[in-house]
Formats: sequence, C-alpha cells, structure tokens
Amino acid sequence: MNCITVSGRLGADAKLKKAGEQDVAEFSLADERFVKGESTTQWFRVTVWGKGANFASTLTKGDAVTVAGALSHRTYEKDGQTRVSLEISAHAFERANKGSGGGASKGKAKADESADDDLIPF
Repeated sequence: MNCITVSGRLGADAKLKKAGEQDVAEFSLADERFVKGESTTQWFRVTVWGKGANFASTLTKGDAVTVAGALSHRTYEKDGQTRVSLEISAHAFERANKGSGGGASKGKAKADESADDDLIPF
C-alpha cells in the first residue's frame, strides 16, 4: 500500500482545472522540518480529483493543510540538471487556519463519504 500523510503550508493558491469531465485541483505544499537546528523544506505537488477539487480550489497561499494520499515521483531536466518532483494524489485533506477569533477553523475532505458540516467528499 502506498500512502503518505504530510502537513505543511501552500506555496501558492490552488488552481482548479478540468480533465475531461472531471474537476482537478493542484497546489504545492511545503513541509518544513528542523534537522540539527537547521530548517529544511521539502516541496510536494498535490492533486485532488473529483468533488473534493472544488473545496481544494478554495485553498490559498499560506494555508496550513494536512494531506493523505499516494506518493509518486517523476524526474525531469531543467537548465541541464536532472530534478525530482514529489507528487501526492490526495484521497483526503484537512485545512487548519487561525480564524479571526484566534481559534482554529477546520475543513475536512475525505474520499467516498457523504458531506456534512465537517466533511466534503471527493
């Protein structure tokens, strides 16, 4: 089973696209860690398909998000150097931002569940 869970912040606003008849949202997610007192950042390209793509498209730069999904990678050439892109095909995600009242406001999305106040299916 290929499953990864990553928490981080969006590097840019999510973008909503169409792939045939299906909606798809894409965004970049920065996971910051501290190793031996130094900060390191790992970037992930996240893709959300179906009904959850509409909810994901409301995410904006700086939003704190936890994403669960399948991890893959691809290599490509840029400026003569081989680079690696880590990609997550999300099956669930949760947004947690500070609200104006100082508390946390959360929105969740999971695959194959009906919508209620906290869950948005995709």
